[in-house]
Amino acid sequence: MSKVSEYANLISGYLNGIRFEKLKEFLKANSNLPGPRGNLEMAYAFGDCFAGDIDDVSWAFVVELSNIDSEQAPVNDPGEILPFCAALAAGSQYTYADNERKSQIKSILRAAMNDDRWRMREGAAMGYQRMAESDFGAVKEIFESLYPDSNFVEKRAIIAALAHPPILKDKDVALYSLKISEDIMDGLAVLKPDELKSGGFKVLSKGLEYALSVFTAYAPDEGFKMLKAFAALPQKDLKRIIRSNLGKARLKDKFPGQVEEVMRMLDA
Repeated sequence: MSKVSEYANLISGYLNGIRFEKLKEFLKANSNLPGPRGNLEMAYAFGDCFAGDIDDVSWAFVVELSNIDSEQAPVNDPGEILPFCAALAAGSQYTYADNERKSQIKSILRAAMNDDRWRMREGAAMGYQRMAESDFGAVKEIFESLYPDSNFVEKRAIIAALAHPPILKDKDVALYSLKISEDIMDGLAVLKPDELKSGGFKVLSKGLEYALSVFTAYAPDEGFKMLKAFAALPQKDLKRIIRSNLGKARLKDKFPGQVEEVMRMLDA
């Protein structure tokens, strides 16, 4: 039995027995926090427990966990694992939820996208990835509604959610991801200097520094065409983002000729 399955069995026991306070203590005690890496296997297992028909009592517990803010559980506090797990559970539940619960899930994940804790922003992306694995159309609909008025950290969550190999095996998803990336990069090209210094821009930039290479690996012709287009522009921030992606093994090892061509454009 895998570690995730072991955790899922234990978590299911707490949920079925409505021992929610005991479950919170279990999750915190096994969170691996404080530390550089939370217990992802346990969080995956918690999310897995909500991929199906869930009663209102158990769902209310997820909503309760999702409302634990950074004052109650700051970065690296063991309690941070609780809203993180809730984000994964929300993504897992979406396919099975009625309209009212779907609306709650959208609110939970959007709040997580904007959380000041980096681990919660990762949880939002992972929640959307779980949703996308079962129904990419639902994720696309959410992103297309959210994107026009999205801020930097929301855009970062969108590209982080899309940079997920299991969904990118579908060429249409890879092309959609490149299109959103192109739109974001176009927007960065016209930012004012003060906007380039914002914390939100830094968060988005770090996401772009790896995500473009993930998308390009699954749609190389279209991806390298996009990388070339932005490599030709004078903005140093765009060039830094492109250069970072070219250094990823997924591109430089598999597409050395194309990488070298774009590198020459950056160095020209």
